[in-house]
Amino acid sequence: MIDITLYIKDIINPTEDFTRFLNDYFTGDPIIRMRVEEDHTVWSSLKGKELQVAKQMILENLGHDTAYIRAIGIFRDKTGIPLLKRLAETLDYRYCYEKLLSAKILYDWIGYTEYFDYLERVLPEGGEYTKIELSYWIRGIPKEIACKYIFMMLEDSESFVRWFAYGALKDYFGLGKQEYEETKYYTSDEVYANKRLLYKRLQQLKEKISML
Repeated sequence: MIDITLYIKDIINPTEDFTRFLNDYFTGDPIIRMRVEEDHTVWSSLKGKELQVAKQMILENLGHDTAYIRAIGIFRDKTGIPLLKRLAETLDYRYCYEKLLSAKILYDWIGYTEYFDYLERVLPEGGEYTKIELSYWIRGIPKEIACKYIFMMLEDSESFVRWFAYGALKDYFGLGKQEYEETKYYTSDEVYANKRLLYKRLQQLKEKISML
């Protein structure tokens, strides 16, 4: 249990933003962070001493809490770089999502190309929750690499994963809103069960995006 009094003893009359920060990241129901419902806007609202204390609390209590990892990716204090590298390099594969998230934030932040090694090792064997975040994992990466994982996930045994993979493709190539019937055409269980049909439709898809 974190003793927050050690951090906030010098903050008199905390602002509403700081109070919200404490609730969402430390004192409130952990389900807030588990559902990614923490208020990210506090990082643009907090100022001065409150901002410094908030950063310190996140950095010193990082662990493998994804909300804290995301927070470092938002406020981008350079002291967080070695902390995220340590997570990416040392977390075991029970924490595949946290491992990959740390590396992706570093890629977006400092061009951490080791991210591609983690993507190669983690994503194919990751859990469903990791796989359905494909749109985020491929955002901003080279087209050839992005397509590799899009089509890998379009062949996943879980229909939910295939559905999100098609959404990731639409998002990556800026093809507009994901439509139900169109997605079903490529990802339904009926199509997946007929491998000849599946590969034929995926080839059509590859030819379509090769022109983009």
